[in-house]
Amino acid sequence: MVNSKFCYLERGFAYAKEIPEIITCSYDNENAEGIISFKETQIFDKSPFFDKGLNELIILINEVTAEKIKKETEKINKATEKSEKELLLEIKELLDQKLIYKPIDAASGLVSTFDNKVADNQPKENSDEEKVKESLSLNIKLKIAEEKFDKAKYLVAEELFKDLTELYDENSEEKAYVLYKLGDVYNELAKYNDALEYYRNSLAIRENLFGMESTEAATVYNNMGVVYNELAKIKSAEVEKKDEKEKKDLENEVSKLYKKAMNFYEKSLIIQEKLLKEDDPEIARIYGNMGYTYTLVAEYDKAFKFTNRGLEIRQKKLGENHKDTAMSYSELGIIHFDKGEYDKALENYEISLEIRKKVLSENHPSTANSYNNIGRVYFNKDKYDKALNYYKKALEIYKKVLGKEYPNTKDTYYNITLVYRALGDTENEKKFSRLSMV
Repeated sequence: MVNSKFCYLERGFAYAKEIPEIITCSYDNENAEGIISFKETQIFDKSPFFDKGLNELIILINEVTAEKIKKETEKINKATEKSEKELLLEIKELLDQKLIYKPIDAASGLVSTFDNKVADNQPKENSDEEKVKESLSLNIKLKIAEEKFDKAKYLVAEELFKDLTELYDENSEEKAYVLYKLGDVYNELAKYNDALEYYRNSLAIRENLFGMESTEAATVYNNMGVVYNELAKIKSAEVEKKDEKEKKDLENEVSKLYKKAMNFYEKSLIIQEKLLKEDDPEIARIYGNMGYTYTLVAEYDKAFKFTNRGLEIRQKKLGENHKDTAMSYSELGIIHFDKGEYDKALENYEISLEIRKKVLSENHPSTANSYNNIGRVYFNKDKYDKALNYYKKALEIYKKVLGKEYPNTKDTYYNITLVYRALGDTENEKKFSRLSMV
């Protein structure tokens, strides 16, 4: 591992710059990793900085053994008359040409290490250059945070986005965006009150910068609708546990939450229809959310209407193999499922599953959602062995990616409990029932 005294602490990032004759860099899209290759042809002065800083960082990023690095270093560390100061300045000049990174759990920063090493040996850069470098650094951090979010690494994304909130100017467009993304993170983590807080903070900045009837504000309205929809679902699940008086009060609360969700969707839709083309994917997203809420309140005709509109736009603008198109198929499956049309539900769920495995990966929470949905269909069709198979696939993903405490993990434990109950397997029923309540 990199010795901490050679690192500039920036949580979640390791930096390396491409030096054409010395180091080459590439990017592994599938694994979101920067790959650094060590060339063997460059004549290079041996220096403590080069050995302890650069080599160890390459070991960390590429997981190259120390012995291999040592052998490669010997091939390029030929004699040169350049002083260490000249060498470092030359390296720094080359480093400034191109940046590549790999997100890692350890904290490290090669760029800052180089800057600190040469700081005493050269004049200060002017303010414009500093601003460009700072902007580049922030953009890289933001990109990594977004990639972590897209790969469902929500806790890592949370830390990175939170770090960025401290680095952007108050009331800036960038700060509003990072707050918005933190709302997305908490929404995915089912921390809905936190999600609302960050969405509101983002919205306040965006309304001030762009106005209340801007696409930037409308996007937040839509996501706030999603949160209220999820809060309504949680309250709705509690209704059957209450006595008659409490049940009525809770049903009224649920109804208000669904109405609030729909009000935000409609507000967002009105704005976006004025400012965007009618087949914009953002409008499709609103249609999908509205369709889902109509499903939950059993207004199935409206649910089909909006969900199919969203699907048509997504197929046209995004194509069949896109995560949002998969979401539309999943939403159609939910409508059919709630109507008791299990074969049609299964057809849509399976289409969604295949797309998600292809574009998101086998181990993404959305893929787990598809497995869970298919399991529910088989359970309702009394095909318990198939239901159990799909539930367990979903459970493994949820546990691996989101942990045992995540609501979907607990729900899946409970679904498995119901299967074992139906099979008369009392021992496993009790086991999974306990796990669902941990």
